[in-house]
Amino acid sequence: ISLDDEQIIQHDKSYESGIERHLQIINVLDDAKSFNDFICKLAIQMEISISVGVEKIQAKTLTIGGNLLKGKSPKSTEKFMFKQVFFISCVSICCEGNKIFHLDLQHGKLIKEAKQELSKLFSREDITICIHDAKESLKILLESGICSNFSNLKLMDPRLASWIVHPDEILKWNAIIEKSLPQHAELM
Repeated sequence: ISLDDEQIIQHDKSYESGIERHLQIINVLDDAKSFNDFICKLAIQMEISISVGVEKIQAKTLTIGGNLLKGKSPKSTEKFMFKQVFFISCVSICCEGNKIFHLDLQHGKLIKEAKQELSKLFSREDITICIHDAKESLKILLESGICSNFSNLKLMDPRLASWIVHPDEILKWNAIIEKSLPQHAELM
C-alpha cells in the first residue's frame, strides 16, 4: 500500500467544485508504512506549511447529585491539552504541493511517534515553516507539550505578512485568501 492508494481520504463525489481533484489528504498515523513514508518525505523538505487543529473539551452536564462534584473537574482523556479546556486534535502538513499529510493526534495509532517527529521537525535548522498566526500556534504547541524548542526555527506567517501589507486591517485566514488569492477562495 502506498500513500497514494488506500490512505487517501475519499471525498464526496457529488461535490462538483473540483477541489477533490486538486488535494489529497493522507492520514499517516493509521499504519507504520504510511507513517515511515511520510517521515522520509518530510526529511528532505526545505519548506513546509503546517496547520494546527484545536478543539475545546466538551463539558459534561451534571445530573442529580452533580453538586457533590462541585470544584472537581471531570478527567479528560484528550491528549495534548492546554489551558485546561483545549486540546490539539490534529496537525496537517503540506510539503508536496497538493498532498496534505494529516496527523490525527487523538485517534491515530502512532501518536507517540508523531509527537517525537513533530518535536524534531520544529528543532530543524534547515527548514522553513509557513504557519498562520505563528505566535499563537507555537504557543499552543509549547503549552500542549508537543514541542519544547523553537530556537532555530525559520518561519513565514501569512497573518503577519497580511498585516504588513494592510496595517489598518486585521484579517482572518479566509479574508486573507479571498483578498490575496481569490482564485483559491473555493478551497476555503
